[in-house]
Order: sequence, then C-alpha cells, then structure tokens
Amino acid sequence: MTTKDLFDHSKRRFVGYLQRPIPDPLDEIVGRAVCEHTAAVKSDRKALSLYVSSRDAEVLAVYAQRMAVRAVRERSVEDVRLGLISLGMASSSPIDYRENLMVLALVAHSAEILGVQISSLVEDTSELLPPEAREGFRAFGRQPLDGRKIRHMGFAESGNGKEFNYVRVSPWS
Repeated sequence: MTTKDLFDHSKRRFVGYLQRPIPDPLDEIVGRAVCEHTAAVKSDRKALSLYVSSRDAEVLAVYAQRMAVRAVRERSVEDVRLGLISLGMASSSPIDYRENLMVLALVAHSAEILGVQISSLVEDTSELLPPEAREGFRAFGRQPLDGRKIRHMGFAESGNGKEFNYVRVSPWS
C-alpha cells in the first residue's frame, strides 16, 4: 500500500469514521499509513507532510482519538504512541491547531491512565514528529494537569474496560 491510498477521499470511505465501532477496518488502513510514516527516512516524512490536506488531517486526528480510546481498552501504550504520531502528521495541514489540541488532550489523558507521561512519549517520538508539532506537544506536556483536563476540551470518560470511550460534553457544565 502506498500513502496515496490513505489520502484518496474520492470514495468517501472515511465519512462517519469517528462513530464506527473500535476496532474497524479503516483503523488498519490509517494505521498502515502511520507505520509507513514511522518507517520512512526523515526526508520522506518531511516531503509527505507537504501534501497533508485538511481532509487528510481530519482522518489522522480521528484515528488519534480512536487510538486514545483503544489504548485504554487494550491497556496499550503503543496505541497512545500511534495516536500521537498520527496527530503529529495531522499538524502539517492547514487546519485550526485547536482541533488537534482537543485530541491531544485525549491522547495525553489515555497515556496518564496507563501510567505514562505524555512528555515522555513526545520525547520518544520526537524524531517522527514535524518540528511545529513536536514543540506544540512539548508545550502541552509542560502545562499543569489542571490545564490539560479533558473536560476543558469538551470531553468526559464513559464506560470501563472494553466499553471505555470518550464522549462530548459541554466544557462549561
């Protein structure tokens, strides 16, 4: 598979991706692209980042959110890592950085549930992240825990074990 397969939106296969059950075959498609990104040499990763469209970034951000959920369900730090890398890939696009910040809060929260600091994961993956994303993620990790609460980003935990999920809530309630 080439990365072009992931970013082909002509068949609209990613419509409704966030609401699909976890896991879903689309997770494998996006996951392969993220793994290809991690296996690529630095110059190829940089070249790929120039072609991430807003629609591509939305898919990558949804994948990151789904990996944050799956990480807790499966007790998998690797899923948190994949979500972080995917979010880094998404940050190369022209979308509003605040959209990624909300998902980063979920990825960080899942890491904390698993007993891992997001700052450690950012350092472990720093070579795989675009410089802007790396610095933004580092800054996020330096914030006090109160400033990173998922409720402030409009989310709350729901369910336990294999039923764990993040749900949208009003950040002002």
